[in-house]
Amino acid sequence: MHQNLNKILEIILGVCLAIFPVLILSSNKSGYPVLILLLFSLVFLSFRKFVIKLDKSELSLLLVFTLYFCIAAISVLIYEGSIRDLDTPSRFLLVIPIYFLFKNILINHRWLNYGIIFASLFIGVYEIIRMFVYPLEALDNAGISTLYASILGIVSLFLISDKNHKTLNYFLFMGALSGILASVFLGGRGVWIAGFFSMIVLIKLNLFDWSSKRIIASLIFVMLIFAGGFFTEKNFSTYQTSHEGLTSKIMETFSAIDYFKNEAQDSNSTKKVNDAVHSSVGERLEMWKASLFIFKENYLFGVGEGNFNKHLTKLVESGLINPRVLRYSHPHNEYFSSMVEQGIIGLTSLILVFSIPLIIVFKNIKKSCSNNEKNLQILIITIVCHFSFYSLTSGVFDHQNTTLFYAFMIVVCISLLKISKNQ
Repeated sequence: MHQNLNKILEIILGVCLAIFPVLILSSNKSGYPVLILLLFSLVFLSFRKFVIKLDKSELSLLLVFTLYFCIAAISVLIYEGSIRDLDTPSRFLLVIPIYFLFKNILINHRWLNYGIIFASLFIGVYEIIRMFVYPLEALDNAGISTLYASILGIVSLFLISDKNHKTLNYFLFMGALSGILASVFLGGRGVWIAGFFSMIVLIKLNLFDWSSKRIIASLIFVMLIFAGGFFTEKNFSTYQTSHEGLTSKIMETFSAIDYFKNEAQDSNSTKKVNDAVHSSVGERLEMWKASLFIFKENYLFGVGEGNFNKHLTKLVESGLINPRVLRYSHPHNEYFSSMVEQGIIGLTSLILVFSIPLIIVFKNIKKSCSNNEKNLQILIITIVCHFSFYSLTSGVFDHQNTTLFYAFMIVVCISLLKISKNQ
């Protein structure tokens, strides 16, 4: 009876883990699997003797997640913000009980692989249909969808191993093709940079001991996907998924040169406002400049959640910032958002949220570790690299879905990694 109950619980946990990636892509119901797991966690923590003992690295992770929420809560209290401002950071707190659930219930890691493959195939097929067949509604904003697609595609590519069954490798290959192609069609330039750095880190580590030929072939594979995506979008697309088209979005990036030229000229004249704020790139650069002005005056505790625009308005009225950026409520950079809203304390907690999972992985990377451990290490590295680099051009933790994805996946992967090492 006890064994049957454990088996049923393992299946429920596995199914929740497998469906989470595709739900995070396709609907606002992505919290349901996490809610189910949270309820199981609380019930079993209350009525069953779970292992609570943590090593230093596990304790560091859970404390950092708790710290991130507490700093947000203190900021809300200080600046009399709304309790709703805690909805997003609370995701870091809510996943902590789930850590103990996955650390105590042994599940097959393949559930996670299946979830990644299925979600990769889903977003690829969906974006192909959107571009060439029928103008379906966007799953999310382009940047967030590109983030998910890139993570899923790159993870699928680097999970391919000679130790896998050929059928699994085939589906991983199709998942890689599908996910990376979707990220090209979606046009998230900041994510492409994050994906590039993620691949550099994974190639450098080379956890599955790929030969030089396979590494080169993988790089050519990714470049061909990008080239093919650009070509088909430009020449055969019936319904563009990006507003301006991929080529124009790339060319827009070079507007940063005009911005810096104007900035240099303005510093040598009495003129203060930069007029080269005529693209999303220029607007971001102007908002980041404004963030530095705000941070300089409020460096310890920041100005509180939702107060960026109020201080931005003052800078515009002072003639320091171009009024074009007044329509934005946050700086479109997670690091600057933390600096502005919670000061140096908030920025420190954000850096710890990104760095602690990587420290845990890098301290335990061994060529002799099991296939499951390597899979988990690849997934953790890819997620953290994507989120930390994409945070340079977007507020990744301004959205509940992205915050939940990061917190949940990191907690699950590290708990499973610790189980594998103990075994």
